Amino acid sequence: MSKKRLPEKLTISTNHWKVPSEENALDGVVEGRPTEHQVAEAREQARQERAVWKPNQEALDLVEKLKTFIGFRVCVQFWDSIMFMLDDEGPYPLEGDCTGVVVEPREGFPQAFLVINNVVEIPTPHGFSALSCLEESRSVTGQLAPLARLYLVWAVKQTKTVPLKKTTTLKGQVAAAANLPAMSPEKVSVAWAPFAEKLANALAKLKEDQYLILPIKRSRRFVQFAGQGSYGLRMEATGNAYLGKHDELNADQIAALEKLGWNPPTGTPEASTPELDPDGSPNFCIEFRAPVKYATVANLAVQTLREILRVPHPAFLEYESFNADSEILVFPELGLRVAQREQAPAPQQNLPLLLLEAIRETTGATDLELDGDHEVSIRFGSSLVSVRPYADRPYALVYSALLRNVEPNDHLLRTVNDLNTRERLVRWFVSGTSVFAVAEICLAPFVPAHVKTGFTHFCHVVDGVDQVLQADFGGETAFAHMPISVARH
Repeated sequence: MSKKRLPEKLTISTNHWKVPSEENALDGVVEGRPTEHQVAEAREQARQERAVWKPNQEALDLVEKLKTFIGFRVCVQFWDSIMFMLDDEGPYPLEGDCTGVVVEPREGFPQAFLVINNVVEIPTPHGFSALSCLEESRSVTGQLAPLARLYLVWAVKQTKTVPLKKTTTLKGQVAAAANLPAMSPEKVSVAWAPFAEKLANALAKLKEDQYLILPIKRSRRFVQFAGQGSYGLRMEATGNAYLGKHDELNADQIAALEKLGWNPPTGTPEASTPELDPDGSPNFCIEFRAPVKYATVANLAVQTLREILRVPHPAFLEYESFNADSEILVFPELGLRVAQREQAPAPQQNLPLLLLEAIRETTGATDLELDGDHEVSIRFGSSLVSVRPYADRPYALVYSALLRNVEPNDHLLRTVNDLNTRERLVRWFVSGTSVFAVAEICLAPFVPAHVKTGFTHFCHVVDGVDQVLQADFGGETAFAHMPISVARH
């Protein structure tokens, strides 16, 4: 099979496939101060542009650029307006096999889509699912990523040639690519070879009952090593028993690990203990007998990290090292940052109950219960305050919807901006026709007093703000159509 170089990463800073509308006329205005005249002017301009909109040459050029990704496994990052306010939040990147670019009608307008198959999410610490951004089509096999919502596209590896079913296009525009282009070897960072040498030198220093762990940043995945003295060296790679749902190894990755010589997990963390299963592990593992060829071990570890766990560069790694007495060992020659592991005294599944009990003690409302999403809500003065722990990190989100069905204008945006200027621990923002207040409480280590302080501060800050905003801007507060069921605490 002929091969070609991976295409360059594509950033879509100005999206020419986005159809103008009154709803997005103020996109990008987060804490600015547009006048009412400017708001009306922007919406009128959006109406006029929508009436005559059609794909321009820049939009068609973007389609041609995206065709270069056909035949590669790609990552796509969608844009969300919350990224204006919180640059560490946004939709999870999605990874999939790109099989084409199509144009289909949507609401009377032609819209272009990237066709991707075998889609998986790549969770980020403060992000959220992006699967709802994808669309389906009866005429195309795969899921459609709307170009109008794309921000970044980059290739991660080559894929097998898979022909795309042809579709009917709008006004003769190209809707699919029937023949996939030739593909080339994946580009490999030049930093991996010297890192493998450094790793081999570090492994040679490991003594019996000493351990070296290489975690992947912002992930639960890792490769780790255990010195076993005269018995050699043991290497392990994370098994799915320790990975979250969105971080699990897929069937292709598991098959690739076994092909490289990794032994599959022999049981659960509870069953594969040294006492119950001395030769097994809940992780993928390999035993290297003495004398250990450390260069071979290091090269296999690097190949696993790069090709299977998809780590593009050693800089995406951290390291942690210690002995059986928990004494810290240092390996500065690796050139990696020392991992800062967050330790929680209680299992993650107990956090909702611990949080519920802390809120009960804080408010005195002993009848509070968790809902199906492990969330607890209570009325405090004029506001409905909700708290729920994150599923993937030791923090709790505290939030309150202050106003609903309010018309955004320059005065409202200016007021929200002023609130954010005065209060640093609570964040205020406008989303659509609603105004929210949010904050976070750290749960690791879990200290009830910290929960009480954070929750009480949030409640006192937001109490009454909804009524003040309603008096100025209209809309509905949380209790506009519901009786008071919980007294102020």
